[in-house]
Amino acid sequence: MNCQEPTYFIQDFLQHEAICGIAAPVGQRKSLIALNVARSLCTGLSLFGFLPVVNRPSRVLYLCPEMGLISMSQRIRNAGLTGCLGDTLLLRSMNFGGLDLLDLNKEALKDSVLILDTAIRFVEGDENSAKDMRKFSDMLFGLQRLQGPHGAIIILYHSPKTTKDAFELTLENCLRGSGELGASLTDCWGTRMQEPEKGWDSTNFIRHIKVRDYDGPKDFEVSCDKSTGILERIGSPDVVAVLSVKKPGRKIIPEHAEKARAFIREHPGMTVKQLIAAGSGIGLDYERNWWTDRRLETRGGGCVVRSE
Repeated sequence: MNCQEPTYFIQDFLQHEAICGIAAPVGQRKSLIALNVARSLCTGLSLFGFLPVVNRPSRVLYLCPEMGLISMSQRIRNAGLTGCLGDTLLLRSMNFGGLDLLDLNKEALKDSVLILDTAIRFVEGDENSAKDMRKFSDMLFGLQRLQGPHGAIIILYHSPKTTKDAFELTLENCLRGSGELGASLTDCWGTRMQEPEKGWDSTNFIRHIKVRDYDGPKDFEVSCDKSTGILERIGSPDVVAVLSVKKPGRKIIPEHAEKARAFIREHPGMTVKQLIAAGSGIGLDYERNWWTDRRLETRGGGCVVRSE
């Protein structure tokens, strides 16, 4: 009865005592997102330029057995974090081999944020086995207890290949393997590059795909600075971003896209799902992807056309 209200490291993004997931297909910036989180926690700068840091941990422990020391060092330099190394930011790359999480120093864990990049490198057994994943979950809960009430764990997950073409991001399609993985998380963020063929020029769509105790920000997009790796929110805060869906080998037909935009202007109160249903009736079907044209966004449950 006397337990306090939830408190945060990063407002509406990372709670104290959380086990927070970040999920994305391979090569679609989940590690860069994690590095941006570490940057905010170490410097106090807002995450993505709009999520404020309200409490800072004693240190960030970033364990990345999927990345070499050269790559990791380059990213740290680009993000301006070299001054934090050995103080508030401690790293371990693949060059130093494997690490048993239970061997982590207890004093280092206290009041820390632990980032595991990625989960599969720390899992023993089959990720599709509920029994094996329950052991992994129990280990995470044990680490959380060692951290104390002012710590948190962030785990990066590989999404299935099919997530790259999914119509929406959900906990079920963003986390591969046993459902035990998702069940152990306090909350989880799913992300995907909107136009991966554009490389650094592509934005990332980010959605809060699992939440327990609070309402995080609505779906939004971030751009990535190639020289620094720093991600910044784009678009108006009161506009909800739309996930871009483009099936391989298919193109948006210009006359259909214009017909869709005209239809949207005439029905500003419709949600995206309602627009999809109505669009099927006027010959604008799912395969032509008219509602996922990159110029479409939702606002307050309705839909507007992004300026061209």
